[in-house]
Amino acid sequence: MEFYFPYIPTSEEASNMNISSNIQKFSPYLLSGFLFLFISYCSDNTQNNYMNIKLKDTNGVEQSLSTFKGKIIILDFWATWCEPCKKAGPLVEYLKDRSNPEKFIFLGINTDTNKPLSEIIQFAKDYGIHYPTLLDPELKLTGELNVEGQPALLFLDQSGKVLYRKYGLASLDIPGILNEMNKWTQN
Repeated sequence: MEFYFPYIPTSEEASNMNISSNIQKFSPYLLSGFLFLFISYCSDNTQNNYMNIKLKDTNGVEQSLSTFKGKIIILDFWATWCEPCKKAGPLVEYLKDRSNPEKFIFLGINTDTNKPLSEIIQFAKDYGIHYPTLLDPELKLTGELNVEGQPALLFLDQSGKVLYRKYGLASLDIPGILNEMNKWTQN
């Protein structure tokens, strides 16, 4: 790959050059650079490929996040091996109980790659995860959303764009999250 750098005149040449000729000389490069940044920004924010990834729930039914468009989607990424997930599940349940089900949907995303379904279901029962859980053993959704740790909460707006991401969850976080959730429903 070759890189081309714009010509930078010496200080003597610069003093003899007209500023408008410099702008004219470099405007195609500037325009193409701005165009590239604009297209990159738009494509990153409008391509929600993750919304169409199909995952099975604990009953074996395939679902995708696109089913829930129009609601704010809260995704709780968890695994049976994750000690902090044991404390986060009940806190997410607390958030769910204080939210309007017409505006919010809560989904667990289990990322165990080799656990039997019975262990996953038992873990959810034992640690207060009563909201529906989708299984992501191949880490398709986890990878597409760049989830880098667990527990992780991702909040998606009504169109599927990531609003907020939170790694780890403590009871001290709850008032702030409830406040943000209230703001999101007023927009």
